[in-house]
Amino acid sequence: MVRFLVIPLAALVVMAACAREQTSSPPPTPIPSPATLATATQNPTATPAPTATRTATPTRTPTPTPPPFNPGPVILPTVGLPPPTPTATPTDPLSAALRPIGRRVAVLRRLFELTPLETTVITRDELRIRLREDLDEDLDEIAQRQALYTVMGIMDKDASLHDLLLSLYGEQVIGLFDSEEEQLYIVSDTDEIGALDELTYAHEFTHGLQQQHFDIYSTRKSLEGNSDQALAYRGLVEGDATLAETVYMFENMDDEQRAQIAEEAAALDSTPLESAPHVIQREFAFPYREGPQFVFTILSAEEFSWRSVNQLYEDIPQSTEQILHPEKYVAKEAPIEVVLPDVASVLGGDWIVLREDTLGEFLLLSYLEDHITQEEADAAAAGWGGDAYALFEGPEGALLLQAVIAWDSDDDAQEFFDAFVEFTSARTGAAWQPVEGDPSTQTIMVPSQVIFAAVDGSQTTLVFAPDTDTLETAVGAPGAR
Repeated sequence: MVRFLVIPLAALVVMAACAREQTSSPPPTPIPSPATLATATQNPTATPAPTATRTATPTRTPTPTPPPFNPGPVILPTVGLPPPTPTATPTDPLSAALRPIGRRVAVLRRLFELTPLETTVITRDELRIRLREDLDEDLDEIAQRQALYTVMGIMDKDASLHDLLLSLYGEQVIGLFDSEEEQLYIVSDTDEIGALDELTYAHEFTHGLQQQHFDIYSTRKSLEGNSDQALAYRGLVEGDATLAETVYMFENMDDEQRAQIAEEAAALDSTPLESAPHVIQREFAFPYREGPQFVFTILSAEEFSWRSVNQLYEDIPQSTEQILHPEKYVAKEAPIEVVLPDVASVLGGDWIVLREDTLGEFLLLSYLEDHITQEEADAAAAGWGGDAYALFEGPEGALLLQAVIAWDSDDDAQEFFDAFVEFTSARTGAAWQPVEGDPSTQTIMVPSQVIFAAVDGSQTTLVFAPDTDTLETAVGAPGAR
C-alpha cells in the first residue's frame, strides 16, 4: 500500500515557479553546505527542556523554497509492493555495482546496514502497473479523501483523485523502498546505472537504514486514522533521507554528474503536478520541502550530530504544526484534544460517517493560501492548536463536513475566522450573511451548498452542508457551541 511516495526536486522548482508572488515574506532559513553537515562535530548537546503549556505562535516562516542546489528527483517512497521475480541478490552484478554507494551512505548517515538490502531495477511501465495495484488497495481511503476535497471545494466533484495520484506518481517517482519487504527499487528504462540512479539509490538506501534501525513501517501503520500526524511523520522520514542524499551528492559526485542529474530530472513530465489542485500540490511536496527544513533545524541545534535525528524516531512529531514550527516540537506542544458535537445522533439513518480525522495546520494553511495572500494564510494558520472533523454522506451522495478547530488564543481564533471569511468569498464569489445579526456566526450560500463559520473564544467551527435544513440540524447537535 502506498505510504511514502516520491517527488523530484525538479518538480519543486516547477512549483516554486508557479507559486504566487511572495515578496512580502522574509526568505526561509537556508540549509548550509553539505560539507558542513558532513564534517561538523558529532557530539550531541543537551535538548531544551519541554514546556507543559502551549506557547504563543509567531507567524510561520513562509514555505521554504527548494535549496539552491538541484540534485534532481528526490526519490522516495516507502511502499508495500510485491517483490518481482527474479529478485536481485547481493552477489549479482547490480548489487556489486551498488554496494559501494550503500557503504558510503551508511558512513555519512552514521547508521549501518544490519542485513543486506536487496535492490531491483524496474521500468517506468512496470512502476505504473505496481502503483495502480497499490492505489487500488486503498480505494476506500482515497474515496474518503476525495469526498473531503470535494466538500471543501479543493477538487471538482467529477474529478478522480485516484487517477490524479496515479498520474502524479507514475511520472515523478524514480525510486522507492518497500518497508515491509525491505526491498529497494530503482526506476530505469536502461541497463546502465547512471548518476541519477546512483543518487536515487543513496536516498532509498537511507530509507532502508531507517527501516532496519527505527522500523518506519510499523510506525507508519500505527498512524493510520490520523492524516495530519502521518503527514508529519513522512516529513521526518523524507526530510532525513533528503539531507542524507544531498550530502552524498556533494561529497561523492562531480560537476558533470550533477549536471547530468539536473538534465535527467528536467526531462520528467511535470504536467500532472502543475495541473493538480493547489492543496494536492502542496501535500505532495510537503515531505520534501518542509520536511528537510524541520530535520535540518533539529540537526543544527545539536551541533550537526545525526544522533539528534535518530532521536526523532523515538519521539516522533505529533502534528504538521511541529514540522512547520520546530520550536513547538522541542517544547513538546502536543495537539489539543477536540471533541466533536454528536451530529450523527441528529442526522438520521440515511446518513453515514465516512471519516473522522484531523485536518491539521498544514492542510488549513495550504487551503487558505490558494485564495488569499501568503502572509495572511501564514498568520491565520499559525495559531492552530488542534482540531477534529467528521465527514458524513447522505441521500444521493450528499456530503456534510463539520470541523471544530482549537486555537492557541482567542486572537488566533478570530484571525483564522476572518481569514476564512475572506478566503471563502474570494473562492466562491458569494457574500457572507451574519446569523441573527451576530458577526461571529455567519453563513454563505453557494450552488448546492451552504457554509457556516463561527468563532467562540479560542475555538472555531466550520460546517459545509448540502442545504440549510441539514445545516441547521448539524449546528443544533448536542455539544455544538
